[in-house]
Amino acid sequence: MEKQCKKCWSYSIKKDGKMRNKQRYKCTNCWYVFQNARRELMNWESLWNEYSKWKQSYNQLSERHNMSIYKVRKLLDSYKLQGINNNKVISDSWDTISKINIEWSLQVTKRTVIVMDTTYFWRRYWIMVFRSPSLHKNLSWKEVRYETKELYIQWIMELKEQGWTIEAIVCDWRKWVLEWFKDIPIQMCVFHQMKIVRTQITSHPKLEANKELKDFVSMLWKCRETTMKAWIEDWYERYKDFLKERNEDNKLIHIRTVRAYKSIIHHWDYLFTYQHYKWKIPIPTTTNSLEWTFSHLKEKVRIHRWLTPERREKVIDDYLSL
Repeated sequence: MEKQCKKCWSYSIKKDGKMRNKQRYKCTNCWYVFQNARRELMNWESLWNEYSKWKQSYNQLSERHNMSIYKVRKLLDSYKLQGINNNKVISDSWDTISKINIEWSLQVTKRTVIVMDTTYFWRRYWIMVFRSPSLHKNLSWKEVRYETKELYIQWIMELKEQGWTIEAIVCDWRKWVLEWFKDIPIQMCVFHQMKIVRTQITSHPKLEANKELKDFVSMLWKCRETTMKAWIEDWYERYKDFLKERNEDNKLIHIRTVRAYKSIIHHWDYLFTYQHYKWKIPIPTTTNSLEWTFSHLKEKVRIHRWLTPERREKVIDDYLSL
């Protein structure tokens, strides 16, 4: 890079000895003497934040900090995340890699509601997360190949062993949760129930019965259980003959409406758990806190394409530890 005078901006520059082992230069146009500017010490944490949180690419970081892409990658790989215990627990039976931020969990209260869910990235790569909505913190997360009930049970038991008192569980419908944790209140995600119904009757139903059923599920999260129960019973009394109609092959004509109705009745006892404990435990009605986390996490990973497994793991750990 050609030197330029800092006073007159001329390129007529020559060397003028050294002072304290730093090269000095003299401008032959205005005779101004100067030396190389001191390079600021690289703050690895700020570099990592630019990459992970500000979504800067290798090329952008290379131009901003005046270093090669290879150097940027080397610095990012050598940076160690603060406050995260990266000890891995490998389960041979379920083939998983587990992580828990134990150091952080020991500093906070041990009573919490758990919101749990798993998101899909690509084939045989899922992220399972357990979040505390009251603490606004992810208690634990793991990389798994499949979403199975054994993994959920294993991780809930590990949280209990660490001293966590699980006051309630919020999840999309998991029948096995009732069998294993009968003493814990279970709240089914209301949004997932809405999606189940809309999958059967579509988002723009034409039948009058389906239109009323769609309006019903849209009110699940803000109406009392007694009001909703009276409404669904009245709906069934008015349309029970309609639901029983059959064709020449003795098959139900409105099978999708029947499935939507039965899904509501089947999940009824767990759609209003938050109302039964509202004076004792603040239970969320949905898993939206995790869905929001998953959408932003996928966006970050999508921006940094072709990440090595180690870099991808570090980006995910950094984001979920916030």
